[in-house]
Amino acid sequence: MYRVSMVLLAALVAGCSPAGGGTPTTGPGSTSETSTSGGSTGSTSPGTSTTSVGTTAGTGMTDTGTAGTTGGPGCEFMEGECREHEDCATGYCEAFSSVPPDPAAACQQPLPEGQIRLTGTVRDFESRMPMAASMRIAGALDAAANPQTTPGIATADPGADGRFEVETDQADGQAIGLVALSETAGHLLTVTGLVEADISDGSYPPGATNHDVWVVSEAFVDELNTKLASDPEVAPFLPLGDMGGVVGRVRDRNCGEGVAGVQLVSRLGAGSTAVIRYLAEDGTFTDTATGPSGIFVIVAPALAEKFDAMMDGMPVGEREATVGSAPGGVFAVTVTLAE
Repeated sequence: MYRVSMVLLAALVAGCSPAGGGTPTTGPGSTSETSTSGGSTGSTSPGTSTTSVGTTAGTGMTDTGTAGTTGGPGCEFMEGECREHEDCATGYCEAFSSVPPDPAAACQQPLPEGQIRLTGTVRDFESRMPMAASMRIAGALDAAANPQTTPGIATADPGADGRFEVETDQADGQAIGLVALSETAGHLLTVTGLVEADISDGSYPPGATNHDVWVVSEAFVDELNTKLASDPEVAPFLPLGDMGGVVGRVRDRNCGEGVAGVQLVSRLGAGSTAVIRYLAEDGTFTDTATGPSGIFVIVAPALAEKFDAMMDGMPVGEREATVGSAPGGVFAVTVTLAE
């Protein structure tokens, strides 16, 4: 039995609620947070608060990785004490990587009620190697309204090891979920989902549920744009980044390798306006299923559109995937198949 874990990338406009009605509260008030990267601590003022996908003929995209560190051929992994918050009697599992699992992951006491601790590692989407980057934490709705200018509710500046730790009491009131907006030299502003709010009451778990934050390189996006430019269904929504768009990968649970033969099927059925393309082994894009790289691109999704991952006509996940898009940033998503 497989489970799909799709990182939330809800690119929604203000006014859309998780239940499809009402108006959520998205504007943060005064912010009290601790942002730690290499031991730094700070506070904010009010209102502020991998690789490239399989070796493919005719493309510079190559799948590289370091065994036991970033995934890749010959990956060896060790699971820590926990993998999900539900694995812990305390209700909180602290980890800095989702795939491969963090061997140092351990059950810890959560922060006081109303606070959330976000931990993880920023990585280059192609190489999956850790990256130094600047990062803002923001509500999904705020990020969707304008990913370039939203100040977010907290900040971090991961160093060369890519690791970040952020504590904030500003999650409550952020509808849909929290995202990381990351950028560094040679890379586009990239939005990655960190954690979703409970759809019933808007509450949050004590920590992030995704610990893999991405930055997508300009060169990689340029290559994708070039390959997709001749596709009449995709071309009106290019270039990726300026026009938004989702760049994703279907990956295995333990090492992060791409998984072939997976389709993303919208729950809107024939009513969906999303256009999905999968990178084939020969470096071209198709509309059939993922190639060995697991890479896919989505343009023009609806607000908080939900997708099921399917393989050979059968669902391979226990929960749906929620994606979206907004101009001014690339939205990065990973679909993880779990046994």
